[in-house]
Amino acid sequence: MSDMLSASIVHHGTFDTPEALRRCLARGNNASSATDFLQRADRWAEFEISAFTTHPDGRCGSSEELLLRLLADAMVEAGATYQDTPLDRHYEGQLWDMSFKVDHETNILWLAELDYTPGEPVDESAGGEDDAVRAVVLCPAHLVPGVEGERSFTSASWGGALRLDDEGRSHRNQRKNCRVHLVQANTWFKRREGLKTWDGAAWQLVTADVPDGTTADMAWDDAGDLYVATRWGAKAGLYRLTDEGMPYVEVIKKKTVNGEALLNTRGALWFGTDKGLFELVGGEVREKLTTRQGLAGNKVQALDLLPDGTMVVGTAGGFTLLPTEGEPETVKKGLQDKSVKTLGVSAGGTVCLAGYNGFTIRSPDGSLTKRSGAEVYDIVPLADGTTLIASNVEYTELIAEGRIYGAMVRVFEAYDSVAGGCVDGEGVLWLVTWPGLILRIEAGQIADAFQLTNVVDVGAASAIHVHDGDVWIIAEEGIHRIPRAALDEARSRGADSREVVGEDHLKPFQLSEE
Repeated sequence: MSDMLSASIVHHGTFDTPEALRRCLARGNNASSATDFLQRADRWAEFEISAFTTHPDGRCGSSEELLLRLLADAMVEAGATYQDTPLDRHYEGQLWDMSFKVDHETNILWLAELDYTPGEPVDESAGGEDDAVRAVVLCPAHLVPGVEGERSFTSASWGGALRLDDEGRSHRNQRKNCRVHLVQANTWFKRREGLKTWDGAAWQLVTADVPDGTTADMAWDDAGDLYVATRWGAKAGLYRLTDEGMPYVEVIKKKTVNGEALLNTRGALWFGTDKGLFELVGGEVREKLTTRQGLAGNKVQALDLLPDGTMVVGTAGGFTLLPTEGEPETVKKGLQDKSVKTLGVSAGGTVCLAGYNGFTIRSPDGSLTKRSGAEVYDIVPLADGTTLIASNVEYTELIAEGRIYGAMVRVFEAYDSVAGGCVDGEGVLWLVTWPGLILRIEAGQIADAFQLTNVVDVGAASAIHVHDGDVWIIAEEGIHRIPRAALDEARSRGADSREVVGEDHLKPFQLSEE
């Protein structure tokens, strides 16, 4: 082999599984995936591997194979034989996937962090500066005996590699753009399991009387009572919780209705269901609206308010404007997607209505403009007149008032898909990503990123709310409440460690004027 690839390998340390997992989460790794993988060993050795190739001669077909080569070199330097290395297992066909998804007996490593820089190729026959890669890798400590106490390994020399990775993968695995604070939730509503609170060491059951089904939305009335809309359960509907030590109270005692949306306005709580729109005052149903009263459809999926107090009701069959006085106005034609599953109203009165196939902009004069695209998770109007669009294709964009096309927010790409957002009473933007990472954004900068550490999984997050300073996340498995005190305490501790998350943070984002 030619010495066309230089590499350095540094052993950061050997950690038990909880500590290894904590370090993974601080880097922004998916909590569920990392937890499942790291249960395969009791102790993990963490390496930082840096490599630079100057000859793309094809000896390594992927960055995964390169990392297996480098880890093999590290193990040999630590006293192992080549036959004990993952590279030998790969060539013997014992590793069935080059993305580290291996069987339980030959599980090798977890890629915790990857920085990849494609170089500029020179003349093909002469070789040239091609690629550089830096990776943090966790390997079961029992596979590298004698590694504890080692601080460095001799640089490796291999025969070169093809281009290691594409930019898309680099974005998904790169070092995060701000310090990640590790926090703990202290209230957890999970269907069929009950209401639990965190006592500092474990989750304690408070009551098993919780609503059946999956949480669709939540809201607070003027008295501060929490209402939860649930769907898909045997007793799906609307429930009220007046105190954390009290059981839920079923509000609508009718046949099962699938809860879809909640909005507190006009001195009432409005509850959107698959059987129409309910108006509740003092916890009692005062009126029910359906297509007979002028709604575009009976399945009410989204609610918001225009500056003049007119309610915008998004349904599976279009949308309806309900003014405080006068007749409702229904729109079914001219929409990109007639099924309005989320909507948002800007301060200027522009309405963005989204479904599964893009969204529609309704201007204050009533004109409609369609834009095709993927499913939209959430729409968040901002104070500066822009509207944040969270889609399911791993990008978030900002659209200026009066426009239909916006600018993608590249800084979010490192955090995976944005699933939901809200603006609190102080004008601070809060976002939750699909894997459950919480972002706090001020003045166009990511000020904080929070990762819950005492829950197994907050994946499939769908919405975030801020009430009295506390942050509430709706996830597939239930609802998590993160008290303001927990956030402040996590922030006062600083980031997990400078070594893990680095100092490159607080990156701004703004709408491009091009």
